[in-house]
Amino acid sequence: MSDSDSDSESNTPSDRDSDSEADLNVLGAYKPVDRKVRPVPGVFPQEAAVVRRIPEDPVSTLPSLPIHPPAFEPTERLTRERLELIKLNEDGFLLPEEVKLFEHILRLCDKSLAFCDDERGTLRQDYFSDYIIPTVPHIPWAHKNIPIPPGIEPQVIEMLRDKIRAGVYEPSQSSYRSRWFCVVKKNGKLRIVHDLQTLNGITIKDAGVPPDLDHFVEKYAGRACNSVFDLFWGFDARRLHPNSRDMTAFQTPLGALRLTAMPMGFTNSPAEFQNCMVFILGPEIPEIANIFIDDLAVRGPETTYPDINGEPERLSENPGIRRFIWEHAQDVLRVMHRILCAGATFNPLKAQIARRSVIILGQTCTPEGRCVENQKAEKISEWSVPANATDVRGFLGLCGTVRIWINNYSKIARPLTALTRKDAEFVWSEDCQKAFDELKQLVTSAPALRSIDYQSGHPIILSVDSSKTAVGFILSQLDEHGRRRPARYGSIPMGDTESRYSQAKLELYGLFRATKAFSIYLVGAHPLYIEVDAAYIKGMLAAPDLQPSASINRWIQGILNFDFTLVHVPGREFSGPDGLSRRTPNPWDFVKEDVDEAENFVLYAMPGDPMQQSRRSHTTPYSSNPNPVIHDTPQVLVGRVEDELNDILQYLKQGTQPAWVKNDKLRQQFESKAIQYFVRDDALFKRRLGGIPQKVIFDSNTRKRCLEGAHEGAGHRGIEAVTSTLKLRFFWPSMERDIENHVKSCHECQIRQTAQWKLPPTISAPTRIWEKVYIDVMFMPKARNYRYIVAARDDLTRVTEGRALQTLSAENLAKFFWEQIYTRYGVISRVVTDNGSEVQKAFAWLMERLGVPHVKISPYNPRANGVVERGHFIMREAIVKACQGRIERWPDHVAAAFYADRITVSRQTGYSPYFLLHGRHPTLPMDLTEATFLGKPFDTHMSSVDLLAHRIRQVQRLPIDLQKAAACLKNHRLRSKAQFERRF
Repeated sequence: MSDSDSDSESNTPSDRDSDSEADLNVLGAYKPVDRKVRPVPGVFPQEAAVVRRIPEDPVSTLPSLPIHPPAFEPTERLTRERLELIKLNEDGFLLPEEVKLFEHILRLCDKSLAFCDDERGTLRQDYFSDYIIPTVPHIPWAHKNIPIPPGIEPQVIEMLRDKIRAGVYEPSQSSYRSRWFCVVKKNGKLRIVHDLQTLNGITIKDAGVPPDLDHFVEKYAGRACNSVFDLFWGFDARRLHPNSRDMTAFQTPLGALRLTAMPMGFTNSPAEFQNCMVFILGPEIPEIANIFIDDLAVRGPETTYPDINGEPERLSENPGIRRFIWEHAQDVLRVMHRILCAGATFNPLKAQIARRSVIILGQTCTPEGRCVENQKAEKISEWSVPANATDVRGFLGLCGTVRIWINNYSKIARPLTALTRKDAEFVWSEDCQKAFDELKQLVTSAPALRSIDYQSGHPIILSVDSSKTAVGFILSQLDEHGRRRPARYGSIPMGDTESRYSQAKLELYGLFRATKAFSIYLVGAHPLYIEVDAAYIKGMLAAPDLQPSASINRWIQGILNFDFTLVHVPGREFSGPDGLSRRTPNPWDFVKEDVDEAENFVLYAMPGDPMQQSRRSHTTPYSSNPNPVIHDTPQVLVGRVEDELNDILQYLKQGTQPAWVKNDKLRQQFESKAIQYFVRDDALFKRRLGGIPQKVIFDSNTRKRCLEGAHEGAGHRGIEAVTSTLKLRFFWPSMERDIENHVKSCHECQIRQTAQWKLPPTISAPTRIWEKVYIDVMFMPKARNYRYIVAARDDLTRVTEGRALQTLSAENLAKFFWEQIYTRYGVISRVVTDNGSEVQKAFAWLMERLGVPHVKISPYNPRANGVVERGHFIMREAIVKACQGRIERWPDHVAAAFYADRITVSRQTGYSPYFLLHGRHPTLPMDLTEATFLGKPFDTHMSSVDLLAHRIRQVQRLPIDLQKAAACLKNHRLRSKAQFERRF
């Protein structure tokens, strides 16, 4: 919404003291980003959810458009004088019959046109329920009014009366009072601005956003014609719920008033209005029309349908109307009718109807492509010579908005950017003047950028060149005459690490970064040609590094996600991207170091998996698939796997193959998968070589119960622990993704998480159970006289024992060791503790009576007792989370927390402590309720001899598992030690 169509706004300045409030009438309506008031992040309340519905299909009441339009007949709203104000054929693009056609359309939809405030429309309440402002609990505010300057008071009062008559304001009796003031618009009129910062600060944010501006405008470039409409009083067309209006109240000379419509400057206004307009125009988006808040653009045909002489095709029934204009007129009528039926109105004085060249969001769209808007180009060309660094920043900021039209922009602007650096002396040199003049000249003569036409079949070209400074690239496409048309220019600066690469590695890395930066434009591009000036890149793509973890392999994998033909262009013919790559980075350029990120969308949009694509590319020419296909997303693939599992279940239960198995090849494929499963008690189990069969879970509620049992029910363990617990028992597609989402969304884990951790600098390598035990005491909040938890952990198996203590004494510690360690597990070879006095007394007595060797850690070195110290945090967090906010109940959860620790698979050993201690996996409640294989008893027909033999095999297997666990633990500690040494 621009300045000329609204006299009321709520975009506010920052708070000021009372001495300067009177000056606010001359301030701008916008503020720096760092002084904006942010809304509240939170869950959007259901009671504030908007009900959207279309009571009747607008197309059912759409009037027909005559081939021979009648002469214009004025209506009560659309008079002949008002029609002339619209300037329908200002550029002379339309023929006389076509002018009559659009005059007739405007007459049919005259109620959708608002020439003044009294004619503005409001979105119908049977389309959208009144908007309820979602807020958090708060105290009403009453801000001091900003005085109205006496010289403009009569105008302000008259403006207030106009708003009341139009229904925008209404009387209020409220405990809220917000500030307001006036600013001068471009046309010299006043605008009322409402200060809604306080309201924004207690409002729950709607996360909706408008479309990406660049992608929005790009779709209208290269069209035979377009139409653009601006909604009249955009946000004012959306009604506020009566219960929310008092929060917008303000004091005026006419008494207390409040807004009846959604105000500008309110944090949720853009998102809500965008959602409403998308809902109204849904069937037209994006092929015919699209909306950017209150700017509605209607796309014209791609072609003028030229005949053999190049003249546009005309209707046989009426040669005075060209075919492409007729098609566009029907689209314009249908879009205007949808807006009319919804109750909104256009500003006809801003309408650009059926024009060859239109301005959309600051860019000029023509049949040739996108160009710089004339007003913006004129502003740049008329910019006076900067007198200081601030002026230079302003000039470069304005030029930066049009840099996609300027080849080698950063290299040209280099002398100017040097003036903006911190502590740089401002000296306007000859180079600065030359750069200043050249940028002005290039902006005014910038070429039109054409959108990529993915359906035309014309070659799409990505030209890439890399230097130690940057990688430069240009995306272009050949038109129907074989001329190269640029679509956009790009440049990425190199980091310090990349600038030291060899030239060959640098060229490959530059190609990887270029394809990654433009990946959204390369998906579905066919045929795609990539131009480089380094002939050896093709050989590097065909022969990756032998080391599977080499960074070059990752770059090659990323590059080969796309189907393309590699073309070598000699450097002397490669001036475009070469210039972009050799520019000096701007201060605002973000240097992104080489990181290993999965391009998920691109990977799933390409044929097959990435590695398969790489292997195929190494053995076949670099040519494109003649019939490109967009492949399924991860969600679709998961759904197919679940359907296949259902087919397998029915096949194993009933012996009937699915309907899609129609030949021998499909039958063999299906049966090869089905043999991996079996059915027991009507449940499907997946076979595992050398492992316990996994029960296949189909029901989403059952999956949720399993996730809760393995996470919340086992001490809120992390992703790896939950994955190990569930994978031992269950299988379903997307299990790992579900586990990650469940653990990361756990409320208790989110409010208690911390990333602080330490690794021990030395390691031990235990070889048998209870060879070494670590014992320590943790402090807890006082509850029922309990203040401490004593914990003991075996070095090899990670088995833990613990109990709550009321007093920390040598007697209690010795009693714990006797009852829960010695009498359960026998003699311990060594016990490691800290240097606490009560600990020393307890183990002096134990050493004397039991002969237990006691090892004390060095003073002020808790890492030496890290085996049990680290467990303190995990155990304490599990206990606190189990309390669910009632911390006084922690003594009741100590035993359960230690049990959960014993049954959880350890990352260090790869086994649960329970398994290493007993030689079998624990049976959990979920094993019984879900009837997993672990919950099944031994076959009742087995004899005592068979059962005994089975137990013997279990016992004989245990030493082997312990050896594996010890080796795994040692390797883990060696890796941790190496990592610690690298960091510290």
